Amino acid sequence: MFHVMLVFPALVIVGMIIACVLMAMLAILASVVGGVSAALIIKNKAAKRLALLSFSIITLCGTVCLLPFAGIYAQISGLAISLISVAVLICIGVLAGVGIRCASALQSKAVKTILTVVFALVLVAAGVLALFIPIARGLLATL
Repeated sequence: MFHVMLVFPALVIVGMIIACVLMAMLAILASVVGGVSAALIIKNKAAKRLALLSFSIITLCGTVCLLPFAGIYAQISGLAISLISVAVLICIGVLAGVGIRCASALQSKAVKTILTVVFALVLVAAGVLALFIPIARGLLATL
């Protein structure tokens, strides 16, 4: 039983890392495919702009998920990784703000409300994470 206690936690951690990397790569791939199809198929300018904003946000979310692994592989310092993560999260927040602004120009009230709420949730989540990363880094530095 002792060997199970040694091996099992390592396997669980490796499984979580693989799942995170695959999810991030899938998000980036899906956003690229979706962005290309949105650019080619959608004719309405407002809908095309909102779709491309959404796919850009998904791409940046995948980038945030891959940053720690790419930083470890490229031997980037933890401070640089956290600064890059905060910069990407700020970009996500800016794109979400632009999405809220673009959604307010739509004609349908229901679609306008739904998109405004979705982009507002993304804006709040990006803001909270952008604030949390430096706070967590400071707390970990004191330990």
